[in-house]
Amino acid sequence: MTTFEKRDGGFQFLEEGDVLTPPETDRFLRLLNNELATAGLAYREARRVELDRFKDYSDARKPHELHPDCPEVGRGAGQVTAKAEEAWFERRIPDPYWAWKNAVLERQNAGAYMSQVGKQVEIMRSLNKNATDHFGTYRGGGR
Repeated sequence: MTTFEKRDGGFQFLEEGDVLTPPETDRFLRLLNNELATAGLAYREARRVELDRFKDYSDARKPHELHPDCPEVGRGAGQVTAKAEEAWFERRIPDPYWAWKNAVLERQNAGAYMSQVGKQVEIMRSLNKNATDHFGTYRGGGR
């Protein structure tokens, strides 16, 4: 029986040359479907955490916005870019700033993993079709 395991980039076959049977592809499709659901929940949680960290950052930023040295964003004389303003706040409140930026990265990683598993589902569907064609009818279906 062909097996595969979960690794950083999704699931990988342990024996790449194995020929998959329809029952094996069905099993892998169910496993990938469950992983896709789990990845979706992790993505949703990562979005919630990101929003919480952004709120923390915004709350920490408010008192500094009233500071006379707080840069004004714009294109006029004495105004700065949004990136320069962000750097100004980063220097004053680094912990909430980097907690928010880390949460953004975690959400992006969760989304990338969910996308990767989704692609693996599509590939496995294709392999399932190939296995079914190769081994003939399956599950009582007919041609």
